[in-house]
Amino acid sequence: MGGRVALVVGSECTALPRLGFTDDLATGLYTELRGLGGWQPATGIDGPLLDPTIDELVCAVDEAFDPASNRQATLLISFVGHGMTTAAENFYLLAHDSPQLPKLRNAFHLTQEIQERLN
Repeated sequence: MGGRVALVVGSECTALPRLGFTDDLATGLYTELRGLGGWQPATGIDGPLLDPTIDELVCAVDEAFDPASNRQATLLISFVGHGMTTAAENFYLLAHDSPQLPKLRNAFHLTQEIQERLN
């Protein structure tokens, strides 16, 4: 089995100033990973996940872990967009509908969310 699967996310939080480049960078990265790197989609969608809500982001990460685990493949999760650190080990990826000050239920707490899925 094995192989490589990728989830690329581009997200701008509406509570923060617009970045304006996340969609293009996420799309470009995804295209390069698929075309030159031979990476396969980690979800049922062949393309980057753009401006997801927090629920959509959490569901996509959950969905990405399944094929990687089943195939014993390498999983790459890439995020282009707004993020926020609140302490040394608290980094949040902000979804389209996340508030400016993130909490566990309204933003993606990177270390905790990945650790839970690995366990």
